[in-house]
Amino acid sequence: MMRIIEQNSDRLILREQPWLLSGLLVLFTIAVAYGLVTSWAEEGWGVRGVLLFWTVILPFGLHYFVHWVRIDFDRLTGRIDILRRGLLFESRRSWPLKRLARAQLQEMRDEGVTTRVVLVFDQAMLSEMDPGERQRLARLKARGFRQAAPNEVPLAGYFSGGAGGKSVAGAINRWIGAAS
Repeated sequence: MMRIIEQNSDRLILREQPWLLSGLLVLFTIAVAYGLVTSWAEEGWGVRGVLLFWTVILPFGLHYFVHWVRIDFDRLTGRIDILRRGLLFESRRSWPLKRLARAQLQEMRDEGVTTRVVLVFDQAMLSEMDPGERQRLARLKARGFRQAAPNEVPLAGYFSGGAGGKSVAGAINRWIGAAS
C-alpha cells in the first residue's frame, strides 16, 4: 500500500514498500529449497523437478513483481521523480511537474473492482516526449499489449483493492491543486 511520507507546500513524497509480499516470497523460496535439499535422496525425479522449478521461479517472482517505489513531487525542482527498486534492478524516471494535470484511479473489473493510481499529464507533454519512448509505446500497442495512454503514468504495475488508491489520488490532486 502506498503511503504519504512527506507532505508540505514544496514536496509530496509517496512510498510503497511491499514487505509482506517480499517476506512471503522469500519464506516460500527458503521452504522449497529446504525441502529440495532434505528430500533429494528420498524423492523421485518428478518431485525433485517440481521443487527445483519452484526454487528457481520464486526468486524471479520477487525480481519481476515486487518493487519498492518512491515518488517525489517537488515544486522547487519542478520535477516528478519515480524510483523503482527490485531485487536486481533500479530505475528512475522523471517528468515535468508543470505538465501534470491530475491523478486518477484506473479500474479493472474482474471478480471485483481493483484500482491503481495513474498520473495524467496534459497533451503538451506528448510533444515533449522522447521520440524513442513514443516509438517504444507504439511498438507495444502494435503487438497487442494493453497499456495506458502515452500521457498516463501508472504509479504501480498492479491493481489492488481497498480505499488506499483513492486516498493517494486525492492527496496528489489536493497537493497540485487539481479537482479530484
